[in-house]
Amino acid sequence: MHLTEHNLSVRQAQAGRNRIRLARSGRIARALSEMPRGRRGIFAALVRAEMTPLMLLPFVFGSLLAWWEMGVFNPLVLGFGLIGALAGVWAFRTLGDYCAHSYDQRPEARAVQDPFITGFSLIRRGRVPATMLRDLGLLLAAIYLASTAWLTFLAGWPMLFFAGLSLLVSAAVMLLPFVSGYRGWGIGQAGAMLALGILPVLTGYYGQAQALSWLALWAAVPVAFIIGLAEFDFDAIHMRRDWLIGKPTLPVNLGPVRSRDVGALLTLSVYVATLLVVSLSKLPLLALAALASLPMALSVFEPLQHEQIAPDDWVRLYATALNAGLLTGFLFCAALIVDKLV
Repeated sequence: MHLTEHNLSVRQAQAGRNRIRLARSGRIARALSEMPRGRRGIFAALVRAEMTPLMLLPFVFGSLLAWWEMGVFNPLVLGFGLIGALAGVWAFRTLGDYCAHSYDQRPEARAVQDPFITGFSLIRRGRVPATMLRDLGLLLAAIYLASTAWLTFLAGWPMLFFAGLSLLVSAAVMLLPFVSGYRGWGIGQAGAMLALGILPVLTGYYGQAQALSWLALWAAVPVAFIIGLAEFDFDAIHMRRDWLIGKPTLPVNLGPVRSRDVGALLTLSVYVATLLVVSLSKLPLLALAALASLPMALSVFEPLQHEQIAPDDWVRLYATALNAGLLTGFLFCAALIVDKLV
């Protein structure tokens, strides 16, 4: 791994100031820096509630794309699909943190106190039992499967295929780092883009149209980059923790400076893919309005032209990725609605 203790350690004198800046820099930063209060707050931290709206975007986008192209819409399929998508992304988050806790229990893992609020850190601080996090993840996975069963009944067996493939890829993303010699050079991000980006778009599209098209597949690419960027920035926030427990995520292998550069490249990829898909397909040109979030997405990289990147810098990158990605998706979906209705 390319990281060193010098690159990853945060100076104690700056730690307090970083937490204050994080607490004042927005809702997402507060969710990562402030200890949750009550059961509702703990649940929101466990499932990463700040990420949930963006993670529901692929299924909603796929459903709207089918309505725009085919003129069909089944609200029952949309309802069960949203329940399943919600349970699926929450299961991915909780079981992912449980796997991180499993890394921490290995003899070769070094002691770490995660400064950010996650399921992993709540276990370390004694706020949540590890078994509760595991059981919650399994319960959410069961809800996901139950919703998939209804979708299969309503729309056909391909819904079961998409869900099964998504589960297999998600499990691989969480469990591959346990494989001896695994380096994780982008496989985790690619798996997340497939399981949480492309497959939900195809699921939403097929659920409404009971058919697939090349347009659905190509239109899923920008959405997959949005999801991949959010996952990458989330892993970058926890770079030092993952390095200490021996979890070889892509940011751990790249190091802080290269991770910043790859994050910028992924950000540009969202908009390049959007431009190409809209320009080369029959999507309405109005969908190019999604490019309006580009200045917001790139603005956060301007202050990072230095070698030392503090933890709150990664939080700002993550928050910007969520906000810009959600705005991009909203503008894309709004363009489809307006073009269909006008």
